[in-house]
Amino acid sequence: DPDDFRPVAGDHDIFDIEVNVPQSVLDMGPEEVERYVRQVQADVLQDLSGPPLNVQHGAHMQWSVPSTRQAQGINVRILDSHRPPAPGQTGDALLRVARDQPAHISYFQGASLTLDEVHRIFR
Repeated sequence: DPDDFRPVAGDHDIFDIEVNVPQSVLDMGPEEVERYVRQVQADVLQDLSGPPLNVQHGAHMQWSVPSTRQAQGINVRILDSHRPPAPGQTGDALLRVARDQPAHISYFQGASLTLDEVHRIFR
C-alpha cells in the first residue's frame, strides 16, 4: 500500500577503493604510485557519481580524518562497526565488488586504535 511508505534520505557510502598497481607503475617510485592510485580512485568515484548509485562523496578509507579526539573516536567507531561480528552478534557488513568476481559480503580486517588508545594519544 503506497500509504505505508514515507520519504527517507540516504546515500550509498563507499568504504574503500582498493587499487591494483601494475608493476610498471611500481617501478616508477612512490610518488607515481600515489598519483596513479589517487587517479584510479577519482575515476571510480566519477563513474559511481552518476545513476543509478549517485555516490555523493569519497570512500571512507580515503578521508583525511582530523586529529581531534572526537574525530578520531568517530573514525574508530566507523571502522569497528564494519569488523566481523562476534558469535551471536550482528555487524555492518560491507558489500565487496571487484572486477571479474561476484559481489559478496565482506568485513573490515585492518588495524585501528581502540577508543582508549585514541583518548591516551589525544589527551
